[in-house]
Amino acid sequence: MKKYILAFSALFIFFQSASFGQHGDEPGDPPVFTEKQKERIQAKKTAYITNKLEMNPEEAAAFWPLYNEHEKRREDAKHSFHENEMVKNLRDANVLDYSDVKANAVLDLYQNHLNQMEEIDKEFYLGLRKILPPQKVLKYYEVEREFKRFLLQELRGKRPRDGRGPGRR
Repeated sequence: MKKYILAFSALFIFFQSASFGQHGDEPGDPPVFTEKQKERIQAKKTAYITNKLEMNPEEAAAFWPLYNEHEKRREDAKHSFHENEMVKNLRDANVLDYSDVKANAVLDLYQNHLNQMEEIDKEFYLGLRKILPPQKVLKYYEVEREFKRFLLQELRGKRPRDGRGPGRR
């Protein structure tokens, strides 16, 4: 029973966080980023990662196609998961009224999605190991976290603690 409660809690948190970036019809729903905003964020991220990893031209030429493919595969997997009718219906449903069969079906979908995301990330990791020195692979994951923190602070209208971030020196 605890596993079900934990799984439903995880699903609830997942859908709440997943819906953060979505535009809803309700007042107060956060807006979706425009294409121009997405491009600006991606440009900042590209510059930030390239600078922080100190990639040479050969490393960058191998890294960015791998990275872009990884991001596209993750985005496609997320989109596919969220377009599933059972998942869409969760937003308006009281999951406590679900039968065990229906709840297990949703949990199985979620587990499959997690497995798919894990496989995508694993393939990316293995690709990184082939094209970058191990120190830069380690640094990449650190830089990715740094950029996410920076972006969240920027979106909230705050300056990063050290006053630096993408585009600042």
